[in-house]
Amino acid sequence: MKRYAPVLLVVTALLAGCAPTVGFRAAGAGVPETATPKAGETTEEKDTAAIDTFKAALRKTHGATYKFSVSSDLPDKARVTGTGAFDRAGKKLQTSLKYTGGVNPHTTQSVVLGNDLYQKQPGDSRWVHLNMARLKKFKSMKVSLADPVGLAAFSGAIKTVRQTAPNRWAGTFDPNPADTDEFLPLGAPSIIVFSILGPDAEFSATTDANGWVTVINAKVTADETVKMTTKFTGHGQSAGIKKPSRTGEAADFYYE
Repeated sequence: MKRYAPVLLVVTALLAGCAPTVGFRAAGAGVPETATPKAGETTEEKDTAAIDTFKAALRKTHGATYKFSVSSDLPDKARVTGTGAFDRAGKKLQTSLKYTGGVNPHTTQSVVLGNDLYQKQPGDSRWVHLNMARLKKFKSMKVSLADPVGLAAFSGAIKTVRQTAPNRWAGTFDPNPADTDEFLPLGAPSIIVFSILGPDAEFSATTDANGWVTVINAKVTADETVKMTTKFTGHGQSAGIKKPSRTGEAADFYYE
């Protein structure tokens, strides 16, 4: 007799967009001023060097293993906090996210190993296992491990970068670039932004001496100001992501 997990599979926004998703209209985010260039260096040259250096740090971080934490406001007085780890080369992802306020407060742990998704909620004794390679009708539940944290999408959305101090950066980005999936907040993408009007969103960031990104703060100003902070640690080290020991299979209808 096949053993099923005690609850239906619930997929968080990071994995399938099922956490609170909110659209809102930007209403006046400010654009950071550009620092005065050094003698003999034009503002354009300074800005180009800054954006190239910072995007190189984003690419380096995105391509490596790392752990992260996210603490972010969400529209409609909701909030998300949590931790995770990502191994892009090994095709592994692990998250523990808590959504509070809003229309769908919940806490979910997830582990993704290639095409295998494992998930459980507080109080569950077993993890629900879903073979994503077999999904047909529920293809929206598939997890793409190309950019689940959102760093690549964020890099592509950047408009301006300026260096504010050694290893410190600030700039602007488009929170709703064309043909790009949700990527905010970084680490727990769950905000659908549409009909953006007005200036771009703002960010500040920190890198370390080895060129890894360690902190990204983002802010989107709309009817309410949404502030987001994501921190990165353990760059290039083992992410420690393993298959859960106690699992049960998702119901057959997920594969119909």
